[in-house]
Amino acid sequence: MERDLHVVNITDSQGVYMKAKRGLATSKDVLLLSKKSSKIKEMLENILSDHNLIVKSDENKAKQYFIMKTPALVVLYSEDSEKTIPLLKELVNLNPAIPVIVITEKSSEKSAIEAFRAGAWDYFPQPVNVREFYNVLSPLLGTPVQQEKRYFNSMIKAIKYINQHYTQQIKLTDVARIACMSVSTFERIFKKEIGVTFTTYVNRLRISKAINLLKRDMSMSEIAFACGFTNQSHFCRVFKSVTGLSPREYKKGM
Repeated sequence: MERDLHVVNITDSQGVYMKAKRGLATSKDVLLLSKKSSKIKEMLENILSDHNLIVKSDENKAKQYFIMKTPALVVLYSEDSEKTIPLLKELVNLNPAIPVIVITEKSSEKSAIEAFRAGAWDYFPQPVNVREFYNVLSPLLGTPVQQEKRYFNSMIKAIKYINQHYTQQIKLTDVARIACMSVSTFERIFKKEIGVTFTTYVNRLRISKAINLLKRDMSMSEIAFACGFTNQSHFCRVFKSVTGLSPREYKKGM
C-alpha cells in the first residue's frame, strides 16, 4: 500500500520552493503613520538605506498620500492597535498589494488576531525586536531576485531542520528563528511556499517515517516514540488523520 504524504525532500529544491506570486512595489517610499514617532522613526531610518521614509501624524493626510503616491510599505504605529483597525481595513481595501505592518504599545492576543484578520502583513508589540523587524522588511523592500533567494534559503533551512529533528519535540518558535522570521511571518510563508501548514508538514513527515517502521518488528509505542510522538494514543490519532487508517489497519494492508 503506497500513499503520497507530500513530504518534501531537501535535495529537491523545486519541491521546497515555489515562486511567490505577489509582485513587489516599485516605489521607494515607506509610509509611517505615527503621532509619537521618534523611536519608531529612528529605528526605520537605521534599517532603511535605499528607501525614503515618509512620516505622517494625521490619518487623513496619510491616507491621501497612500492613494496618490502608492508607497512600497506602510507602518502603522499606535499606543492601542485596536484604534488602527478601521484605517488598516481601509488601506487594505484600497490597495491589498501594499503590505501594512502594525506596531503597538498595548498588545494582546485578541488585538493581534484582529489586526491579522483586518489584513495586517505583520504585527509587532513594543519593544520591537529589531532583527525580526528587519527580517520582515528585507524581502518586502528587496528586488524580486533577493526576495526569491531569501524565501528559498529560509525554507531550505526550515525543512532541513525539521527533517533532521522529527524524532524530537519540534517547536514552531525554534524553526521560525532558524528561518530568521517572526512566527507569524514564518507560518504564512511556510504555508504559501510549501503548500501545507507547519503542523501538517511535521505530522506527514513523522507518519511517513512511521509507515517504514511498521515493516519492522516494533511495537506501536516504540514506533510512536521513534517518530517524535509523546505517546501512542496521539500517534494513532495523527496516523489515522493522515492516512485514513489506524496503524494496525495500515500494517495489515502492507
